[in-house]
Amino acid sequence: HELKIIKRDGREVPFDPEKIRTAVSAANAEVSAKGRLDKSGISSLTASVTEKCEELGRSVTVEEVQDIIIGSLAENGDTELVLMAGEAIEFKAYRR
Repeated sequence: HELKIIKRDGREVPFDPEKIRTAVSAANAEVSAKGRLDKSGISSLTASVTEKCEELGRSVTVEEVQDIIIGSLAENGDTELVLMAGEAIEFKAYRR
């Protein structure tokens, strides 16, 4: 079954991992060079988040995706990026 995301307005749309990559990349650009993920790290995080969403076996909400991203960053010890993600990642692309 195709993974879907539930937007804040209640609509279900196809899940697009590229939107995760874009949002994480934007937050990543705001942290110090020491705290940044490289392109491989962003790809790994995107794949991990997508897999965790798929494992739920149902549509996921924007908020759940945010929590999974922040949890994954925290597990990896990416403290500075966790703080930036918590403050800045709004997943505006999913709102439209």
